[in-house]
Amino acid sequence: MPSPFPGMDPYLESPDLWPGVHNALAAEIQAILNGLMQPDYVAMLEAHLVYEVVEVSAVRRARPDISVLHSEPAGSGGLAMPAMAAAPAPVVSAVPLELPLELFSVEIRRSHVGTLVTMIEILSPTNKRPGEQALEDHRRKRRDLLRTQVHLLEIDVSFLGCP
Repeated sequence: MPSPFPGMDPYLESPDLWPGVHNALAAEIQAILNGLMQPDYVAMLEAHLVYEVVEVSAVRRARPDISVLHSEPAGSGGLAMPAMAAAPAPVVSAVPLELPLELFSVEIRRSHVGTLVTMIEILSPTNKRPGEQALEDHRRKRRDLLRTQVHLLEIDVSFLGCP
């Protein structure tokens, strides 16, 4: 299945798999770094919440191809009149559905004072899509970090293995 977003891995970054891939990668980075850096530094997972916008397919209107009519039984004192039921109107929503998604970054801190030294961000489809609030939040966080002495490392799995 081709990705709707150029440069994205349609398997790794599929909405069903991505949260698990993202969080497992963050935990693995944390474990490897802790084995290499302790006791002077510690790698910690930092959770943050983003909202994944769920695309709802176009509304399809359909007319039933069968009707059910009920008549009053004979002898009920009245004329037998067919009862008709109208089909309910299709549900249409202009409000996009947003699902909360907890993702992790890896923070490297000085062990003895807790000072943040490096932030490792694993880019997610939600913070790469134009128009997404998560993209704006990520850009703001990046801008804020780059104005400090903290090192920032961003990992984009879309480009891992590219020539």
